[in-house]
Amino acid sequence: MEDMFESMEAKVKQFTYHLESLASVRDFDFDSAFKDLKEKLDELEKLEKEKKKIALDNENILRGIAKSDDVMESNQRNIQSLETDIQRLERKSREESKIASKIKNAIDSLGVRIEILSSEDDENALNRGSFVLKLSKVNPECMDKWYKIQFDITDNVSVVTKTEPVDLLDEADIATLKYSMNCDTEDKAVQAKVVCYYSAWANYRAKPFNYDIEDIPADLCTHVIYSFVGISNKTYEITYIDPEYDLTKKGFERFIALKEKNKDLKVMVAVGGWAEGGQKYSEMVAEAGRRQNFIKSVVQLMQKYKLDGFDLDWEYPGASDRQGRYTDKENFLKLVKELRIEFDKHNWLLTAAVPIAKFRLQEGYEVYELGLLLDHIHIMSYDLRGSWAGFADVHSPLFKRSFDEWGYEKLNVNDGLQLWMDLGAPKHKLIVGVPFYGRSFTLGSKDQNGLHSGIKKWEGGGGGAAGKYTNESGILAYYEASELFGQYFIARWFIGLFIAGWVGYEDEHSLKIKMDYIRERGFGGGMIWAIDLDDFVNACGGGKNPLLNLVYNEMKDVKVTVPDRSKLTTTAKPQPTWWTPWSPSSTLSTTISSTVSSTQGSSQTPNIVTDGSSSTTTTTTTTTTTIKPMDSENKKPTGEVRVACMDAKVDFVPHPNDCTQYYWCVHGEPVTLKCPPATMWDPRAKRCDWEYNVHRDNCNRLRYDQFV
Repeated sequence: MEDMFESMEAKVKQFTYHLESLASVRDFDFDSAFKDLKEKLDELEKLEKEKKKIALDNENILRGIAKSDDVMESNQRNIQSLETDIQRLERKSREESKIASKIKNAIDSLGVRIEILSSEDDENALNRGSFVLKLSKVNPECMDKWYKIQFDITDNVSVVTKTEPVDLLDEADIATLKYSMNCDTEDKAVQAKVVCYYSAWANYRAKPFNYDIEDIPADLCTHVIYSFVGISNKTYEITYIDPEYDLTKKGFERFIALKEKNKDLKVMVAVGGWAEGGQKYSEMVAEAGRRQNFIKSVVQLMQKYKLDGFDLDWEYPGASDRQGRYTDKENFLKLVKELRIEFDKHNWLLTAAVPIAKFRLQEGYEVYELGLLLDHIHIMSYDLRGSWAGFADVHSPLFKRSFDEWGYEKLNVNDGLQLWMDLGAPKHKLIVGVPFYGRSFTLGSKDQNGLHSGIKKWEGGGGGAAGKYTNESGILAYYEASELFGQYFIARWFIGLFIAGWVGYEDEHSLKIKMDYIRERGFGGGMIWAIDLDDFVNACGGGKNPLLNLVYNEMKDVKVTVPDRSKLTTTAKPQPTWWTPWSPSSTLSTTISSTVSSTQGSSQTPNIVTDGSSSTTTTTTTTTTTIKPMDSENKKPTGEVRVACMDAKVDFVPHPNDCTQYYWCVHGEPVTLKCPPATMWDPRAKRCDWEYNVHRDNCNRLRYDQFV
């Protein structure tokens, strides 16, 4: 029962608590509470929706990421494929660039705008070298022909075969490589050139004629050429002939600074010169590796000093008397082609100083090809006479004179230039050389003092006394000649107390005639050797640089016609009927025999043995050529003479029976030549001379110790 009461008491307390609670609820604001509750429920619902949306977005993002991974993986594969394609195209582009460079010179003669339009699709097409090229004369307006050009990229291309036009290809087939050349469709006029050579050693001359770079009148020249640099006989790279002047005294840097005086001036450097000889150059061009060494060093020199051009002054390719080789002619052309390819990358000028003697061109110059490759051709139309000729004369005659004969008949400026043109050289590229110095002679008799007078070759070779400043026998600078003219000269010759002398040189009158000739004939301009030989201090009273001023004033307003390139390249290479490579005469029969003299002599002394007259014993073996000599009186054969011409140091050999004849060794073979009338062969001087200058008993001697 007690438990029941306790339970009832607890229920009463619970009921009382509820009553009290109800009593407190009567005052509670249910409306506000429900309103707050509704707002919270709405907010909760909104949050739930946001949560679902975020969850959905996250799901989409995850799906997008997965898809992006797939895309990225695909793109990566595509990128790798593209990189492979790019590398292949780059390789092909490089190969096509190499091909374009290799075929440039060969294609040059065909037309002249070139575009590689398509090649065969397979990889071997490049190796086969089969391309379709588009040739035109100039620009898109004049593209008129399509040709298939076959060429071999594995060799230096020298011949290109032109076939019939092929079908026009779509522009879409045009490859990336395009090589454009000079392709003007019309003739144009350019300013005549005034090319000034500066001999760097002129600064060592005695005052006041010590000519330095700062003395160069930059405003009177269009081109100035620093002379010379040389080449190493070991590496065949460019070397400085005078490092003290060129480098220590900053010769090249001061030379380049001339452009500050004349912004249009072209500054160049020449390699070679007479003193450099020919052997190193012959060796250099003979091998491709040596040529590349040379070319790389040239490029380094050009880039270091920011030169505008480079002049080749090798004297002379193929010259047997200058330690040249028979192959020089072909190899020199290879060098020029390779230089042209490299120079075109930098827009540099490539020029060459060249002779005009026919035999020199036959020995060493592919005239037609050089005419296409070189920017200028500097014609050394001087030193055409000298003491070696045995008579006094001007050394740069403009035309043939009535008394010119034998080898001198065509050895003049006009005929020399005509020879270059006959062989295919463009007229506008020929820059005509004029000397600012004279050639002097010691006359045999002061009573015979006109042109063609005999000279005393037994005295210093016949050259006149050395000038006070140039200090070289047989040479007088213009300022030396003009100074002497005021003291001793009458009509360009003078008489001393104990000697008689004669000098032929250019003055303002003769130069004016030559400038008129250059202008009237349409040549490219004038070239001067050398500006440091002009009267640059006004010692003779004609003003400073009188000769150079005349040349410049005569040329400055002259316009030279440069023909449309197609006119130069569409004609075939000239083949004059008189232009034939030397070959042994039909009267010569080549034999190989073993003949050796026991007499020990100079290696430069050839061995001649007349059948039936030799008592020598054989100790060595020589290669000889059998010739039928002629008796000087009755011109009948007197027996066989064997002339040893294989020694490269042997150039001329006396005739054993006839003093008016001699042998010239050309590439190991003797050529029989005859002296001009009233002259005889002088073996000591190695030239024909007046009879009174030659001891008859010496004319066929072989060794100096035999001379009487």
